[in-house]
Amino acid sequence: MASKTKLKTLSFFVFLFSFSISQKGFSQNNLLGRWMDKEHKEKKIEMYLGSDKKIYGKSESGTIVFKSLIFDSKAKIYSGILIDPANNAKFSIIINQPTADSFTFSVKKFIFSKKFTFIRSL
Repeated sequence: MASKTKLKTLSFFVFLFSFSISQKGFSQNNLLGRWMDKEHKEKKIEMYLGSDKKIYGKSESGTIVFKSLIFDSKAKIYSGILIDPANNAKFSIIINQPTADSFTFSVKKFIFSKKFTFIRSL
């Protein structure tokens, strides 16, 4: 009986250890690299670390579209500014990164909202 209890306790700690390692994998730099819109693969961006240690994203034409993204390690999200290249409108956004190869964010204007998903690009 004591053996089963010890095995359950050991299994629980192995699970917690595995979970904590997987959660520590995400950091400020996970967003760096090349990405493309999942629905519109012609829309590509490159995320890079600025001299101020914040993340920026630029389109293939060099236009800044993501500005001053900062990773919140407790909430596991990035927050910053999205700049609409068509009219330079600025939107506060929160980026969720459910996997290392994708991220999502929503843009809200008045009562409308649109969700975007980006995937890693080569």
